[in-house]
Amino acid sequence: MPPTVTPARTETERSAVLGVLMLAFAADPFLRWMLRRPEAFVSAFPVFAGAFLDAAWAVECASVVARGGVVQAASIWMPPGVAPDPDAVFAGLRDALSEGEIAAALPNLVEIGGFHPQEPHWYLAVIGVDPRCQGEGCGSALLRQTLARVDADGLPAYLESSNAANLPLYQRFGFEVMGEIVADEHARIWPMFRSRR
Repeated sequence: MPPTVTPARTETERSAVLGVLMLAFAADPFLRWMLRRPEAFVSAFPVFAGAFLDAAWAVECASVVARGGVVQAASIWMPPGVAPDPDAVFAGLRDALSEGEIAAALPNLVEIGGFHPQEPHWYLAVIGVDPRCQGEGCGSALLRQTLARVDADGLPAYLESSNAANLPLYQRFGFEVMGEIVADEHARIWPMFRSRR
């Protein structure tokens, strides 16, 4: 059976979205460069992802793939005009990182912000698959479902990939690399833009 995508609507699904995304990003090169200490990652990631989830939740733009009642993958999209509370996004980082760690990460975060399109667009804030379910088409199903809505709106889409292994997937869906932000030799971000269809 191909993966089925549904909106996340219940509190149980909300918790599962954060859980599956935490599993998906536990070995992410950029996030683990920024949140090197395990305790920093565990405390900051749910706050960071939760801020985006709160904004998406209000407009039903958080989706899941679940089988047998178990969430295997999730995505969080921001349609035009929707954005998380910036204080909430950075609250987890402020609490989890030392002043020196924040100072090291800040130039990269500012550079990432410089790539964000100014025109109305859909923003894929976070997408992830439980590592035990990768390669089963869950990520593709999540992308396909919301990009159909993006195309119906006649708008472009934008994302930042923090893992080189995911670039071919996004490119198959029409995203093109805009640049590369280098934190160190292992930690990079690739802003990607998909033109309107």
